[in-house]
Amino acid sequence: MRSAHLHVSADMRIRWGPYAMRAALPMLVVFATLACTDSTSPSAFSSSASLSRSEGRGLFQRYVALGSGMSMGWQSDGVTAESQSDSWPAQLARIAHRELDQPYLASPSCLPPQAPPFVTFNWAVAGPCANAPGVTLPTQNLAIKGATVSSALLATVGAAVGDSGFGFPRVMPLVLPAGVTQVGAVAGLKPKIVSVEYGTSEIVRSLASPGSPRLIPSATAWSALYDQILDEVSKSADVVVLTLPPRVPPPGFVDVSILMQAFTRSPELLAQFNVTLPPWPCEVLSRLIYVPQYVRFLAAHAQGEGPVPLVCADLFRSDFSINYDTYLELRSAVEAMRAHIRSEADRRGFAYFDLEPLYTSSPSFDLARFLSSTEPFGAYVSLDGIYPTAAGNALLAEAAARALNERYDLGLQVSAPAASLAR
Repeated sequence: MRSAHLHVSADMRIRWGPYAMRAALPMLVVFATLACTDSTSPSAFSSSASLSRSEGRGLFQRYVALGSGMSMGWQSDGVTAESQSDSWPAQLARIAHRELDQPYLASPSCLPPQAPPFVTFNWAVAGPCANAPGVTLPTQNLAIKGATVSSALLATVGAAVGDSGFGFPRVMPLVLPAGVTQVGAVAGLKPKIVSVEYGTSEIVRSLASPGSPRLIPSATAWSALYDQILDEVSKSADVVVLTLPPRVPPPGFVDVSILMQAFTRSPELLAQFNVTLPPWPCEVLSRLIYVPQYVRFLAAHAQGEGPVPLVCADLFRSDFSINYDTYLELRSAVEAMRAHIRSEADRRGFAYFDLEPLYTSSPSFDLARFLSSTEPFGAYVSLDGIYPTAAGNALLAEAAARALNERYDLGLQVSAPAASLAR
């Protein structure tokens, strides 16, 4: 029996190719202790001159990507076949002259991204929630928006084990067949190379809902689950590349004082949103505001008659704000995650690279640019202020390629090195 997968090439032509249904293995959760050393050990992978000359073609024929929306191709608060084709795992495979099988969505997407500029609040019409014709699950890209280390090991379609927020259950059936976890799907795909990207969803969930129970667990608990994923991946793959989650907040999260000052300096924006400023200052200056969600909130209140007071208490809403004390606790947890990932990469001989430069390259926040520009957060971060653009994904793909070259000597051809990204 033959099936087909959607392939979007660099020139956006579409063709079809076969692949088969894979089996899955159940997972058990085992807890371990946290290790936080920065020592570097030699790679356990024995590369060869012929592998280097092949630029990894043989490996990438059986490449599997594990992770969250950062690896799925989520972009501007939505996902389409085109954005999936732009995902960094897909672009990494193309560096190795291979095309990654992905769970491409039918067009029009049921999860359409926002179209620029933000001031128009332009959302495409959603289509039925289904994969493109011919897609058979699971494919080589197993990344799911909102996935965490616990969901990677435990969640299946219809049993999201507490991961009900952030659209995770809605996206999961588009990536996994029933009864299969993300990690459980890996063995059946018989990979030679696997990328593992976790931690970003835990950060975003904690930033967006700091009062919810979905905060990052203790460093020891998170690390134990992460190690369980690596143990399972190691049973199948010869080559593994890990990602370090970013320490800095995504550029969509902005200091409330900067946002309020922007409104003060731009009365035309106040008129546009039909709001009036409260007495200054609000007693919430030490907070980060998720601007895309907050501006949608303001726009929804701008439809009535007469000016609407911009209420300080609204800035406390947990769906788009977080205080700095909570953020500092989160940052400490992220530092522990990063240290553990580096330690495990060195201990196991895996490659790794850092996602943080995706955010540190963004320009300073400007409200007028946010409302009118097609790139309000710069060239690398999409309109949602969290997930990468096609260019941002290209940045990450090249960083992954450099990290793989350094650790495994694959000979992947990339542009001038960016040492801050690859290790």
